[in-house]
Amino acid sequence: MPKANVLFDIKGSEAERKFADETGLVQNRQGVGCYSTGKEHFVVPDFVVLDQDGNRCLIEYKHGNKLNTDGARGGKLTAEKAKQRYLDSSYGCYRSRRAYAESHLGWNHSLYKMIEMRKIYDRVVVVDPKLNKHSIDPEYQRKVLNKGKANKVEFMTKTEFLDKFDNCLDVGVSEIK
Repeated sequence: MPKANVLFDIKGSEAERKFADETGLVQNRQGVGCYSTGKEHFVVPDFVVLDQDGNRCLIEYKHGNKLNTDGARGGKLTAEKAKQRYLDSSYGCYRSRRAYAESHLGWNHSLYKMIEMRKIYDRVVVVDPKLNKHSIDPEYQRKVLNKGKANKVEFMTKTEFLDKFDNCLDVGVSEIK
């Protein structure tokens, strides 16, 4: 079983803090051991809950940002290299590239991070308030949503999450070993 004893100074985005306030969930700061391409590293899910059936659920709130498929071959290292290549490009101004990269690229925004977490924990739920809009994009549906669902990653709008996870138990990573 992966280790889950590393604390990170994660503040989360403003949208994640607002989601936490609205739902009453406590943002997670503890790393979860995860494997990609045979190497262990830590990921920090936004929230960790036990659902009504006692399933260990890692919740990722994406506040309308689409997931990408970087890291399909090579995992975290490949996804982070793709992010760095984008930052090193001369496209537009650096400040704009940096903002885009932080909200759309890298391992934190990779579908494969979710798939790797799902291999270890009972449920991985991606909460995306713009899921209904994103799901009508055929390319996103084919590359991300269908692939994620085939690997048992769940996608929900904020409303669906609130309906399905009403009265769930908010816990820390150390409680789900």
